[in-house]
Amino acid sequence: MKKIHKVLVIFIVILLAAAFVTGGCFVMQSYYLASDFLGGTWINGQYCAGKSIEEVNAKFMEADRIQTVTVYDSEGNAYTLDAAAFGERPCEKFADETQYEYSYESLLQDISRTQRARSANNWLELFRKKEYTIAAAYNAPAKVEELMAYMSEVLPIFEDAVLAKQCSVKLLKEKEGFYLVDEKKHHLNAEKAALAIYHAVLTGIEEVNLEEAGCYENLSYTKEEIQIMEVWERINAFQTVPVTYLLGDERKTIDAAVKCNFIALANLSTNNREDESMIRDTAYEYTEADFLWDANGNVQVDENAIEEYIKTLAEEYDTLGKHTFQTTRGDIVTIEGGTYGNQLNQQAEIAYLKEACLQITPQTREPEYANKALHQGKNDIGDTYIEIDMGQQMMYFYKDGKQMIETPVVTGNTGRRMGTPARVCYVYAKQKNRVLRGPGYASRVTYWMPVNGNIGIHDASWRSEFGGEIYKTNGSHGCINTPIEAMTKLYENVEIGIPVIMFY
Repeated sequence: MKKIHKVLVIFIVILLAAAFVTGGCFVMQSYYLASDFLGGTWINGQYCAGKSIEEVNAKFMEADRIQTVTVYDSEGNAYTLDAAAFGERPCEKFADETQYEYSYESLLQDISRTQRARSANNWLELFRKKEYTIAAAYNAPAKVEELMAYMSEVLPIFEDAVLAKQCSVKLLKEKEGFYLVDEKKHHLNAEKAALAIYHAVLTGIEEVNLEEAGCYENLSYTKEEIQIMEVWERINAFQTVPVTYLLGDERKTIDAAVKCNFIALANLSTNNREDESMIRDTAYEYTEADFLWDANGNVQVDENAIEEYIKTLAEEYDTLGKHTFQTTRGDIVTIEGGTYGNQLNQQAEIAYLKEACLQITPQTREPEYANKALHQGKNDIGDTYIEIDMGQQMMYFYKDGKQMIETPVVTGNTGRRMGTPARVCYVYAKQKNRVLRGPGYASRVTYWMPVNGNIGIHDASWRSEFGGEIYKTNGSHGCINTPIEAMTKLYENVEIGIPVIMFY
């Protein structure tokens, strides 16, 4: 009997516990169903079980509230904006507040509906942990113009949107060549920027990078601007292909700064290009009508400009008849005249350059010379040469920069007006055992090296002294008389073509 009573008690206790649990579940279910979110609901890190959508939405919006928002433009400049200027949410800056919907409500409603649907089939949803991450949804203001106008009052970057209306595409020219000014690239879209900043203020974002937010864009081009861009492509294709002249160790490149002047312009006298700056200053906007085009639509070259360039190139690099020389005695002398030096074949180079400028690939050119020295470039003498200092009656021979010979000499008799002329010439022949003849004389020499017509360097066995002032009263007929020992060494080391610098 006691055993039956004990079992009955246990049964009743179990039945009461089950009833309690079931009742508790019904109570909890009723409680959570009366709210919008079930037990175990976490949204954006906040526990939301048993709360209404309105409560959660208000809490999230309050958490989003910020004091200031920092706006960065494309150049990294920062502007701080007082978030309070936008008023309470929805934005009180504007009359029709219904146009500025900002809320988490729609997403919270979706979460609530999903939970109710699941709990209807599985009451365990009441206790299972559920985590969500959502962002506020908002509608763009209908009165965007008002919002942009307000932004422009507090942020100077919005001035760009106003200035953009005046932007255009221009083809201009400066010393470096023709260039295109495209003012329509990378402009602030005021509408996008205003909405990005507005959204940041509403959603509690304290920094807005307008570049990253996609608020910069290119403006559309007019038909005329597209034509200017096409003209620029043809002009640039001409001026940017270089032509390089090889002048000894030097390179002279004709780049855009030079080639731009080779482009033939309409209504501009090619005989008076120096007045171009008066006609086409740096502010002049070029159009297709300003250029001369061939039948294929390519630019034409200004032949006079090319001729002027070659003339200038020759003036810079022609050395025939004009040399500046560092003497052994230490000073620098200028020597005019002579047969040694470079002289460009200007006509050949003009013809070449006219064609080369029209090529689409870079050109390299060693110019043709009407007279060609042993070396090209401004220093055509090099480091192997014969130096004859007639003022001091000394001769030096340098080979590869090293002095090989230093000897006194006797040059032309200045007292009888036979002085050796100051010139830069070269050894154009070498002979042994030669008889030199002239009016009233015939002299046998062992070594003969002519350098300027009948003037040459040779030994003089009839002389016992050299140097000093012998040349003033007892000098040669113009040749350079040299001691036999020095002449022997000179003859053995000198090659035809070596420059000879003669000066006083």
